[in-house]
Amino acid sequence: MFTPYASTRPLRSLLAENPKLITTLSRFGIPLGFGDRTVEQVCTEAGVDTHTFLAVVNLLTGRKTHHNPEKLSLSQLLAYLRNSHDYFLQFVLPRVRRDLIEAISSDAQGEVSMMILKFYDDFVEEVTRHMEQEERNTFAPIDALLAGHTGVSIEGFDDVHHPMYDRLRELKEIFVCHYHAETPRTDLLNSVLLDIITCERDIADHGIVEEHLLLPALHDLEYSLASDPSDEPGEPEKTTQELTGREKEIVVAIAHGLGNKQIADRLCVSVHTVTTHRRNICAKLDIHSPAGLTIYALIHGLVDITSIKP
Repeated sequence: MFTPYASTRPLRSLLAENPKLITTLSRFGIPLGFGDRTVEQVCTEAGVDTHTFLAVVNLLTGRKTHHNPEKLSLSQLLAYLRNSHDYFLQFVLPRVRRDLIEAISSDAQGEVSMMILKFYDDFVEEVTRHMEQEERNTFAPIDALLAGHTGVSIEGFDDVHHPMYDRLRELKEIFVCHYHAETPRTDLLNSVLLDIITCERDIADHGIVEEHLLLPALHDLEYSLASDPSDEPGEPEKTTQELTGREKEIVVAIAHGLGNKQIADRLCVSVHTVTTHRRNICAKLDIHSPAGLTIYALIHGLVDITSIKP
């Protein structure tokens, strides 16, 4: 594991070691021409949160550190990810398609070439559908949460992302191991292959940022919005047995046999909020099963034995 980059490092030195970070700059809206200025100086001038920028940079360069989700700018992470979507859909994927057509169009294996192109088009359609769904079901609701709206549901973001880049990996294997090019345009085909490999890695990195940075920051936001008003910000961690009023409500619902979705509907919160509360309940009580939480609820008088389903 490499030493994480610090805000005092000249930004140009990061690019010298990791040229791929150039696209990261553009997704944060950081222009080039920053000379020898430090990461913090450049970020400040561009209106970018330095901690969030370094969190992404360190994660993508194998310098993963434990970031406090509270310090991350969720709005800037969203802007970064949305710019990534635009980069894929409006620039990279169309360019690869144009170059792919040019590289295989003169090949005598016409049917194979058409199948390869359809394979690629199906992949682009899958990526487009995924990113549109992500904008609708995840990014837009996060905007609403940031605006202070309650009862917002974010669907399925806790689920493992479907590995969209699998098709690119398969296409790469087809070219490397099986495709016998009869075209004289070998250099162009190799260039397309390199673009496919780069795109595959870039889409994988996109998912890593969502999983390791956006999701924890989202959980932190939802939990802060769902906390009892009596829970003051910065309050020391409660003792093991002490639950908030909302956490007790969730324990009662669990004891009554309700699942996360049913609890969310009953309390008018998102499933993510319920998941976050359950995680904190289990951490406080060191009780993880529904049966154990039911016993806890009975012992502490939160439910009556007659209300528990056999």
